[in-house]
Amino acid sequence: MNDQFSAWIDSYAYQLLARRDYAVKELREKIIRAAEKKFEALDEAHEDEVRQLIETLEQRGHLDEDRFIRAWIANRIAYKPRSRYMLLQELRLHGADLDLAERILKEEVPPAVEKKMAASLAGKKGRTQKDPQKIIAYLSSKGFSYETIRSVLGNQDSEKARQKSPLVPLS
Repeated sequence: MNDQFSAWIDSYAYQLLARRDYAVKELREKIIRAAEKKFEALDEAHEDEVRQLIETLEQRGHLDEDRFIRAWIANRIAYKPRSRYMLLQELRLHGADLDLAERILKEEVPPAVEKKMAASLAGKKGRTQKDPQKIIAYLSSKGFSYETIRSVLGNQDSEKARQKSPLVPLS
C-alpha cells in the first residue's frame, strides 16, 4: 500500500504542478484531500509521506512560494485587477505565506500601480456607466480605498457621488 500511495501522490503532485504554481499549504491540502478520497483514511505515516514529498518538491524547485505569489499577482494585474488588499486576501485564501505576500505586494504593486489599475477599471466601467456613484461603488467592491478612487476620478465627480452615496463612508 505504501509504494502504491507514494507513487500516486508523486504522480498527482506533478499533474497539479504541470497546470499551475501552488502555494505550499494549498498543494499539501489538495494532495491530502484527494488521497483521503482515493485511499479513504490516512494515517500519520501517509501524512509524513506527503510532507516529505512537499519538501522534495521545494528542494528541486518544482514548488516555490515566492514564484507562486509573483505569478498570482502578475495574473491578477493583467486579467482581474484588484487592490493590494484584495490581492492579499486572495493569497491568504490560497494558503500563501502572508509575510512573504505582503513583501512581494509592496514590490510588485506600489501605490502608483494600484492607482493605474483603478484608473483602468474606472475607464472601462465609465464607457457603460455614466453615474460616478456607481463607478465609485464598483471600484470600492474591487478593494480600492476612497483616496485612490478620488484621485482616479477627480475630486469634483467623486465629491458629488460621495454626497449621494450611502456606500462610501464620509470622512
